[in-house]
Amino acid sequence: MMKAPRYLWLIGLLLSSLTQPLAQVKRVTNAQSTTLSNGKVALTFNHQNADVTGVSFANHENILGKNGRFYLLGPGFSMSPSTFRVIRDTPALVEIAFYHEASNHFQYDLHYVMTQDSPGVYCFLVQTHQQGDSTGDYGQTRRSSVQIRPPPYRDWE
Repeated sequence: MMKAPRYLWLIGLLLSSLTQPLAQVKRVTNAQSTTLSNGKVALTFNHQNADVTGVSFANHENILGKNGRFYLLGPGFSMSPSTFRVIRDTPALVEIAFYHEASNHFQYDLHYVMTQDSPGVYCFLVQTHQQGDSTGDYGQTRRSSVQIRPPPYRDWE
């Protein structure tokens, strides 16, 4: 019996992975929070303060722990209170945002984007200071973060 060359096997494997449908991004929203999930990871966001209060993937429930969170913080402000809104909501991509007007005369618009093919979430911040606003003290802005490093045996997929 003749064996197929290894590269043919590899090409077949790659083509079969391309034909598998990607999981859709799902958004579940209630009065207090929103959860985004795409089959690889799920994140839960608190509407009041824009904190991420839950991160789950594979067989791992909320890796942040009982009272864990990550958040945006700066001198003289936090994201509380925030105004929550949905920017885009399609099967391939969901974008949510939290808006906060701080006492330092800056406006903060914190966005999170989840796509169907990424095992994480994209985050960006739009900071504005209007021309008519009084002088503001900016200082520095910090984002606490969580970096998930999968174990070498990759049981998280």
